[in-house]
Amino acid sequence: MWKRLIITLTILQFSFSAVCFSPNGGAREALLRLMQTTTQSIDVAIYSFTSKELALGLIAASQGGRTVRVIMDRSQLSGKNSVAPWLAKYLELRILPNAQARGIMHHKFMLIGDKYLTTGSYNWTNNAEFFNYENMFILKDKETIAAFKTEFGKMWGKASPYIAR
Repeated sequence: MWKRLIITLTILQFSFSAVCFSPNGGAREALLRLMQTTTQSIDVAIYSFTSKELALGLIAASQGGRTVRVIMDRSQLSGKNSVAPWLAKYLELRILPNAQARGIMHHKFMLIGDKYLTTGSYNWTNNAEFFNYENMFILKDKETIAAFKTEFGKMWGKASPYIAR
């Protein structure tokens, strides 16, 4: 077990780009910078999403010609600050779990093509940015990105399209 852990840590050491902590640790700025500078597709799986700034970043990327897909948790859609109704007007938004399933979609990650992966406990909310103690890693490891892409593809296939009410 220790040998595998050391090998994994060695791989991450060479593919690690950055880590951000909140509150006020630069996670939102890092996410926006990635959205603004990429020419690749953006896939997001996010549990709680109320940040208008991050929503605007995704919309700008979509309007700039990038494919942007977002999966959100069903329980987070009805909150008064949820960006889901607004976001769905501009890009493809799907919901997990579907109406007949149990559980929650608790992931918090963004894929930037085959180049970057952000993941951690950081939700895309003002509370995460300014009050909560959360973390976000930015990784460049190709194998890890491929694993997350596979997971996103599975979830996307099971997710229901968001329909505004």
